[in-house]
Amino acid sequence: YKENMADLQKLVRTSEVITITRKSPAGEKPALEDFLYRQGKVSNTCTLILSGEAEVSYEDQRDRDSPTVVRKVVTKGPWSTLAAEVLEVPEGTYVPDFTASIVSETLRYVRLANDRSRKVLEGVDFSHSGGGRRKLGKQQYQSMYNLNSSSSTAPFRSLTTIRSPGKPLTPYTATPRTANSEGASDKSSPNPQAGGLS
Repeated sequence: YKENMADLQKLVRTSEVITITRKSPAGEKPALEDFLYRQGKVSNTCTLILSGEAEVSYEDQRDRDSPTVVRKVVTKGPWSTLAAEVLEVPEGTYVPDFTASIVSETLRYVRLANDRSRKVLEGVDFSHSGGGRRKLGKQQYQSMYNLNSSSSTAPFRSLTTIRSPGKPLTPYTATPRTANSEGASDKSSPNPQAGGLS
């Protein structure tokens, strides 16, 4: 991935950082504006969470011989990505089979969605483990962002990716960065496009 590191750093640094505030009170069903993705609705963006938490729900049918479908709910925090498959398919063709909404008071995230993103990310070969989780090591973060081991701004947590259940992993994904990275714009957006990102 080293050949693409400069392009990858630039891509993430120059991506727009968006901050949204949860509309519905804590503990209540999310308002329309609280949704990041809605199952069955076309989306053109991959989301990288920088701070805050999102709740993701999806249908899981582990036993293919059984008609029983269980709806599972998981919470994803900083350095998790949602809908990475957007970067793998033609624009306008990705339909998420999960629903995601903000559950924390605020959520800061980066949206990646274009041919430039796809071209850069295709050249990045990050290691990944089983179970749909991909990991970017501490040394790789330090190398990318010139961070020292004592930096309080280096949340060296595993990067997890929400993908459609049963889909194979691919060797690339969006790359995390600190929310205050030099060159990133920070836009407060209390009212994102209703019904999810597109």
